Amino acid sequence: MKRLLLSLLMICSVVYTNAQTKIPAMVLSRIGFTSATDSTKNYVVLEVPKSDKITLYKKILSYLNSIYKNPAMVLSVVDGESITVNGYTEQVKGSLEWYRYPMKYNINLQFKDGKIKIAPTMIDLKEVWSENKPPRQYYIANDQSPNVGEISCIWMKSTKDNSYWLFQKELKGSIDQWVNGYISNLAAGIDKKEDW
Repeated sequence: MKRLLLSLLMICSVVYTNAQTKIPAMVLSRIGFTSATDSTKNYVVLEVPKSDKITLYKKILSYLNSIYKNPAMVLSVVDGESITVNGYTEQVKGSLEWYRYPMKYNINLQFKDGKIKIAPTMIDLKEVWSENKPPRQYYIANDQSPNVGEISCIWMKSTKDNSYWLFQKELKGSIDQWVNGYISNLAAGIDKKEDW
């Protein structure tokens, strides 16, 4: 019986160590992007065991250079230490299909042996609802707007207390999906083999 338990324990530990890196998740809260498991953190840490800092930096830099049309305009680097992505996406969708939500974002990546700290920030979100009208500014929470009666927002502050409630569920879900897809693609970019 002891041998069986010992064998089972060894098999489980081998399977666990050979499993893929767990990809951390983020969500859009009323204050911006936060870790899905700890709302006090505006970042997540991607653990990449057995990888040194410089290798991780070079792999991520190579991956990011491959996905942007003009990387020099998007990427700011501190050699071997950090990469900042100043990007733009039109992948965010709301509940109405013909509405577009172009978003400017900033993602700061910092490197240590076996770890990458990922800290995304939404810089600007617009709502394009007509080609003949100017886009509307969209806010994470209505109290970020100078307009007291703001409704172009994802989170709405209650008038009764200091709580917030989710006003645009589909839009928040799309932004959550985008940021988590970005993090997943970074993790996949580390494992990408460069075959030429």
